[in-house]
Parts: sequence; C-alpha cells; structure tokens
Amino acid sequence: PCPSIWTCCEKVSARADRVTVPVRLHKNFCRIDIQVRDVDGAEFPFKLRVRGNVNGYGLDGKPARGAFLCDAERSETESVGSGTESDGDEGAGSGHGYAVTVPRQTDDSLTLEIVTDDGVAKSFAIGNYIAASGYDWTSADLKDICLEIDYARTVISFTIDKWTHSEQF
Repeated sequence: PCPSIWTCCEKVSARADRVTVPVRLHKNFCRIDIQVRDVDGAEFPFKLRVRGNVNGYGLDGKPARGAFLCDAERSETESVGSGTESDGDEGAGSGHGYAVTVPRQTDDSLTLEIVTDDGVAKSFAIGNYIAASGYDWTSADLKDICLEIDYARTVISFTIDKWTHSEQF
C-alpha cells in the first residue's frame, strides 16, 4: 500500500547563505474504505485488490507512473452497512471493513478486483466512477473514498461525498 504520508515539496534557491522555507504539509494519499455486507455475517471469502498506474512519488513530489497492486487489508472498524439499498430490510446482514491506501492518481486507471483462488472473479473500473463523482486528484489535500459491496445482493455501491453509483454484478 501507499504510505499514509503528508508531504511538502518546494523548489528552493540555494544561492544565499541562509534560506527559510515555510513547510505546509498536504495529504498526498487517499484511503479507500470498502464495506462488504453479507446476509449471514460470515467472513468475506475473497481478496479485494486494487490496481493502478501510479505507484508512488518521485523526488519532485509528483506522482510516479508504474504498476500499483495492493490487497485491501481488514480495517479496524466493522459496521452494519451505511443504509443504502437495504433500508428497512430485516436481516440486512453485517459488514466487514477493508481499506487500501493509494497514491495521488494522474488518470482513471484504478480497478477493484474480487479475487478467488482461481483468479480474478470480477473487476470494477473504480477510477471511472471516482472521476464521474467529481473527485479531484489535484486538490492539495486528498479526500478519502468509501465503497460498499453488498455481497448477498451482488451490488456494489460507490459513494464519494454525496455522489452515489450502484452496479449489479
């Protein structure tokens, strides 16, 4: 995963004997929280993997192109979903939280893969959904993103701020 780093990168003229540079740290990573809901509350049996074309930062602080691949890790928070599709449903199921931290992106190449023992079962072009939500990868401080997968209903919901998109699979 991309480290959860706050960075500052400035060009400085070293011609003087002394230079003062104000350091303004900025959130240069995005945490993607993934809530997986299931009717029986059992452990999600598959891996969640994120792929992209930006794998870190150069010495100039700018995103570096390269293959990015990271499995989502179980997060400390587990909840009973966010109240989307199943509002009012009895037995809507419990959720398991996962998270992955990604570097600042320069394109819409991020994908979320559901991986079984036999390989990739399903791949979602989440970079396109993130772009459609109006998410700004160029902002000084990156916002975090929340995705929800309703495994029992085979629905994935993408929620970024107030923008939501659901897809059946």
